[in-house]
Amino acid sequence: MRIFITGATGFVGINTVFELSKNHELFLLVRNIDKARLFEGLSNVRFIKGDVVDFKADISENFDAIIHIAGRIKADNLQKLYQTNVDGCKNIALFAKQKGIRNIVYLSSLAARGPDERGYPVSHYGNSKRLGELEFLKLHFDSNLKILRPPIIYGPYDRGMLDVFRIAKTGFFPVLERVYSLVHVFDVVKAIEKLLYVNRQSAKVYYISGGDLTMEQLAKKLFEVFSKKGRIIKIPEIVIPLLRVLSHEGSPLTKDKLRELKATKWLCDNTKLYRDTNFLPEIYHDDGLRKTALWYEEHGWL
Repeated sequence: MRIFITGATGFVGINTVFELSKNHELFLLVRNIDKARLFEGLSNVRFIKGDVVDFKADISENFDAIIHIAGRIKADNLQKLYQTNVDGCKNIALFAKQKGIRNIVYLSSLAARGPDERGYPVSHYGNSKRLGELEFLKLHFDSNLKILRPPIIYGPYDRGMLDVFRIAKTGFFPVLERVYSLVHVFDVVKAIEKLLYVNRQSAKVYYISGGDLTMEQLAKKLFEVFSKKGRIIKIPEIVIPLLRVLSHEGSPLTKDKLRELKATKWLCDNTKLYRDTNFLPEIYHDDGLRKTALWYEEHGWL
């Protein structure tokens, strides 16, 4: 396939390009060509200079499919968050319509659905991803649009979970009574590729999960990864509002993330994905966390 991809230089995008370039011809929309230099040497990859927010759809190339990954995950600048996650989706959806491209995979987030006890977004990030979905649905409701809502993703090139690994490596790990679905990025990429071959007459939302872990279970697995006995420190719920004082730009504990932290369950399953693709995640957390830590260490991140 000839595939147009956005967000190629981000965490999921990098892994997607490395894997899909083996069997497909990829055209990457990139703002900063320098960031795309890690793809040098991949013969099936071409670059298109551009930005999803200020998008100029004057591209002469024709494509068989679009994978829209570009997005912001932090809400320290709400204007940029909504511009990228909503206006960016609107621009790419319109581009697909103009080019007659019906095969679209949009990487959304479980945050667009919200936690189990709510069923709707509880953060600006989640709300922006949900609004981005709606921009695609407005123009491609009756197209071959596949929306994938992964939970927490981890793996090579991920900075989102890096602090969690760093904390565990100290031998101390604070936990709340929370349970999350997690998935390794390699499985997300495989799911994206599988969805490219799903031919639908109307849009559909899919979820993917590599399994569920409580924060305590995650801590224990990470202690095993780092060969530490470790000490788990249980944090009372009353502490969550107090964490707002630690919230600042660049911190993993932004006000938006604290809104999500209040929810006790963020779970999903593979039922719809398996039904349409016959694919289930293959990387178990024991192996996935170990390999991720090894990658961090080999690249000097830990």
